[in-house]
Amino acid sequence: MKLKYKFEIQEVAGLNVAIAVGPGSEHFNAIINLNNTGKDFFELLMQGKEREEIIAEMQQRYEVTPGVLEEELDKFVAQLQEKGVMA
Repeated sequence: MKLKYKFEIQEVAGLNVAIAVGPGSEHFNAIINLNNTGKDFFELLMQGKEREEIIAEMQQRYEVTPGVLEEELDKFVAQLQEKGVMA
């Protein structure tokens, strides 16, 4: 699980957004809107964490079962793949 580009997360008008920075911004010049859970997932992806590490970390932050986290992470990653930002 690896992002193709370097991103920064910023808060704009009360919303969390991920923006490609550096050379990647030439290839991906859109904004990704993130809810709070999406922001947490995205930050962990930016840190280079693997799927199992992300699930374990998120389990410490949220009171949900690993199965729910796996399902939500898989949906999130699928959306990022559709946008073309996952390697």
